[in-house]
Amino acid sequence: MSTFDNIKNLARLHGLNLQQLAKKAGLSVNAIYRYNQGVEPKLPTLQKIADALGVPVSDINPKISGENIRPEVKALSRQINELDEEKFNFIKQIIDNLDKEDDH
Repeated sequence: MSTFDNIKNLARLHGLNLQQLAKKAGLSVNAIYRYNQGVEPKLPTLQKIADALGVPVSDINPKISGENIRPEVKALSRQINELDEEKFNFIKQIIDNLDKEDDH
């Protein structure tokens, strides 16, 4: 089953259509439909979708699990968890802006 099929099925299980899911995840509707055309979402986008559905990323894409995450990403994740709220929000804003660029 493709990533898109998993997203669609999980959305349906949670009583959402893809437009509602996209809005809840803070994505454009077109972003989700592109995954039906063979485009694979990047990990931050998958995480937004997973968070909106309340499921782990591995439920959407089983190929992604803790073992598949690069060590430097894990280290960065630990560092981010130690930031104060102001610095965390600043970095989150940068990442969100990068994701918006990917969605267009």
